[in-house]
Amino acid sequence: MTDTKKTAIIIGAGISGLSTGCYLQMNGYETKILEMYTMPGGCCTAWDIKGYRCDYCIGWMPGCGDLSEDLSQIWRELGALQNRSIIHNDIFNSVVCDDGTRVNFYVDPDRLQQHLLEISPVDKRVIEEFCSGLRQFIKFVDVSAKMILKPEGLLTLPEKIMQSIRLLPFMRLFMKTGGIQMVDFADKFQSKAIAQAMNCIFYTRYDGLSLLPFLNNLAFSSRRLSGAPEGGSLALSASIAKRYQDLGGEIIYNQKVSKVLVEDKQAIGVHNSEGVEYLADYVVSAMDGYQTLMSLLEDKYTTPNLKDLYKAAIETPEGLMFQGVLSVFLGVNLDLKDEIHNTTYFFTSEEIEALPGVGDSSFSIQIRSNLFPSIAPAGKSVVLVTCLCDHRAWEKLDALENGNKTLPKKHTARKRSKAYQEAKKVVAAIFTNRFKQIYPDAADKIEVTDVSTPLTVVRYTGSMGGALLGWVPFAKQVEPFEEDLKKYGPVLPELKNFYMAGQWVQGGGLITTASSGRHAAQYVCNNDGRKFVAFEP
Repeated sequence: MTDTKKTAIIIGAGISGLSTGCYLQMNGYETKILEMYTMPGGCCTAWDIKGYRCDYCIGWMPGCGDLSEDLSQIWRELGALQNRSIIHNDIFNSVVCDDGTRVNFYVDPDRLQQHLLEISPVDKRVIEEFCSGLRQFIKFVDVSAKMILKPEGLLTLPEKIMQSIRLLPFMRLFMKTGGIQMVDFADKFQSKAIAQAMNCIFYTRYDGLSLLPFLNNLAFSSRRLSGAPEGGSLALSASIAKRYQDLGGEIIYNQKVSKVLVEDKQAIGVHNSEGVEYLADYVVSAMDGYQTLMSLLEDKYTTPNLKDLYKAAIETPEGLMFQGVLSVFLGVNLDLKDEIHNTTYFFTSEEIEALPGVGDSSFSIQIRSNLFPSIAPAGKSVVLVTCLCDHRAWEKLDALENGNKTLPKKHTARKRSKAYQEAKKVVAAIFTNRFKQIYPDAADKIEVTDVSTPLTVVRYTGSMGGALLGWVPFAKQVEPFEEDLKKYGPVLPELKNFYMAGQWVQGGGLITTASSGRHAAQYVCNNDGRKFVAFEP
């Protein structure tokens, strides 16, 4: 590192870490990213087995519309979507209900309204209420695109006034849709099928979410601003990593950070697990929030609101943080290109009882190769069968026989207990059998089976509980922390030159985590009195 540039160490090469690095490099900082795994992406990843690519992350990605749209600006600046085709689907999700009714959530509000009315004419009023809300959110998406570019805490007074003016026409909509839980809204329907399906718009049932995020995400797809980028999750991460390296940044893999170095209440660098020291003017943690605060910083600088928040997340995570997921990838020697890309089904009570950590009956079958055709060999398909899952059940299984030991030099290597391994076999059998029941032609054509539990996510990313999305939106326990974030930024007030980015700062979702990296860089520039700049390759 030279003496003429200020320097920064970034912990984690997930989307938020890569984004932070790109924007700091654009603004003249010299940066290194330390990543404990052997490739970039964090949760936005994939892995190959016998010619099939198990793509783990992207289901729908906001910012995938016309590259002239405001919402795509961050992806353009990160070099993520240029020269990449996007697949848009007319159906966001399809739900096959307990009574056999198939409910399709068309992204076109007129077609959706007609479809729901055909299923249940007696629910005309509430159907029109839902579809009217969707039409209003379609108008809002252009406003929301501008809001993610700059953190609220750095807005000038004229910018705050302009933002308030833009939001004013939608305030009643926000209050109405943000003030009712989806489970309560679904109860308005007389049709049991539609009521069951409404809770599963996001592929599986997410209790604790208000109506607002469902309508908002459907609106992005309605406007063709959400989609599936060519190449999938790993290709997206690789393209941003390339952009970062083209800007002069350096990624050092197999580097597990064990401590943030502090002098006089100022971050000055980090130690890795082998004691190697990396010094810098700034440190940005783009890794798990709990591990950052409690381990790397030894709980010395945690604010009272963060202490309360993480205490609640450990003791009673329900409704506060998103659950992990239990997944089985199938490589199938059968072309399923004519099938709907995602369909939700429901487990039997006997299946739920046999699945560790699974408390809800909904699960989804995703034909991943219909979103990303290149991840399967010609004429074959990649299928993902998945459901929400409580990580604590798997932690208990893994604790048996003291089977969990970290192997030296490989920070993501684990030796799991026999009970854990046996439970994975049960999961594979149940998920595969359900797939065969629904697609009998594939019964003897499954060539690859691979199981991922919430602890798999913890293993490769360190994310608390294996959560892919962080905090549940509008959870009351998060509000005090959000107020701190607006007031101070993504910092710890008692520690200088230290910033945080990622899903535990601004919530989950790819565009949100990418924007959190942009925001962290903006705060660093503001601290140094620099004008923040961003540009496309």
